[in-house]
Amino acid sequence: MLTTAQLSQLERIRTIESLQAFLDYHKLEFKWTYFLASEGKGLTVMEAIRAWYKIELYKADFDQWISNRGLQKAYDFFAITNQGLNPHERRVRFRQQIEATPTRPIVADTPKGAARRIFSRHADGNLILEIDNTSLSSFNSCARAAEFRLVRGRGSNSSPATRYGSAIHLFLEKRLCGVDHTAAMRSMIDLFKTYPPVMPDEWRTVDHAINAMTQYEAFYSQRPPLKVLKDDQGAPLVEIPFCIPLTTVDVNATFPWPASMLVNGETNADHLKVGKVYVYWTGKIDALVEDNTGGGPLDHKTTSMLGPSFYKDFELSQQMIGYLWATRKVFLDRFSGVPRRVTIDVIAGRKPTKTGVAHEFAREHFTYSDAQLEEWEANTKHLVADFLSHLLRGYFPMQTNWCVAKYGVCPYHEVCTMSPSHRLGHLERSYEPMTWSPLHPTTD
Repeated sequence: MLTTAQLSQLERIRTIESLQAFLDYHKLEFKWTYFLASEGKGLTVMEAIRAWYKIELYKADFDQWISNRGLQKAYDFFAITNQGLNPHERRVRFRQQIEATPTRPIVADTPKGAARRIFSRHADGNLILEIDNTSLSSFNSCARAAEFRLVRGRGSNSSPATRYGSAIHLFLEKRLCGVDHTAAMRSMIDLFKTYPPVMPDEWRTVDHAINAMTQYEAFYSQRPPLKVLKDDQGAPLVEIPFCIPLTTVDVNATFPWPASMLVNGETNADHLKVGKVYVYWTGKIDALVEDNTGGGPLDHKTTSMLGPSFYKDFELSQQMIGYLWATRKVFLDRFSGVPRRVTIDVIAGRKPTKTGVAHEFAREHFTYSDAQLEEWEANTKHLVADFLSHLLRGYFPMQTNWCVAKYGVCPYHEVCTMSPSHRLGHLERSYEPMTWSPLHPTTD
């Protein structure tokens, strides 16, 4: 059994408030022993367990690898050494030992970058609100999640699924830009090298991605190629950012939030006085394509859940309708006719099995009417107005129907299950600053 002295060696053990979010043994993502056994330390699993007592030998590497998840590793090791206890008894015993452990001062993790604020200043002193599909999805689901992500600027760490999707997108982007297969594959592999290690049973690996893209190219070599449109300089219209005025909202009130919390680059802690808010629809289109049956935006989608409901989602997809709306506003002159559809380029991947299909590919067209585009614009303006109303009231209510959806649990679920007095502290300690924007993709 671990003693208080042994537990206190972990600088990453947070205050008791943090404990509540990590005690569930089944939520663990990595093991301390897996780190030592797999990261070139030359240790077997049992040797790695014993090395716990010599943690200072590996402290620098370990701290860098686990980020702020030390408490998970402590409980993981505690569970290994207390196999005679049932899970409930282990949690109670572990809680008792943590409460008996003095909290040590720690240096906060160095963030990858300052969180982007929801607003920026216009030259005339009013506010600019740039919304993209992620923020629009937040407006359209749970207001509390929108607060955590957009107002407080905190998001969950990337998952193996999102990192895998990013690597696939990079390969496809390179190929559409005319880069040869080998060089595009090398770029994808190099991106995988920057990712953290995954659990041994995770199938979204670089080898799986290599096989997927090799089979993808073989599959489409027997079909008509995509015709990618080009700009005035002859460059392919691939990965195209856009920023289009959507509406102006007259607020003429004071938001009960510090200006420094809401506006990029401001340090004033007073409540934010607001005149007008200029709202822009922003995003990044994977490519613009056209053939003799029509044209419009192309969007790559990676998924492990291909089926009828997957395609059904696109019939009313606010992202796809919004991208077509943007295409007509900015790129209409690139097409031979009015673009009326979005092409979804599907790359379905699954865990390899002896009988299952690990890779599947499809391209589907979804056509949207002028009435749908007009309704999308009206809906989006009202969703923005609702978001600004929550800001003005100073409260974002929970909408618990979205806590567990078809694609999994809300990333803020563990925050909302904590007592209200502990939530914001846990959000700051355990969630990454939100830095990415389609208009500022290199912000770190």
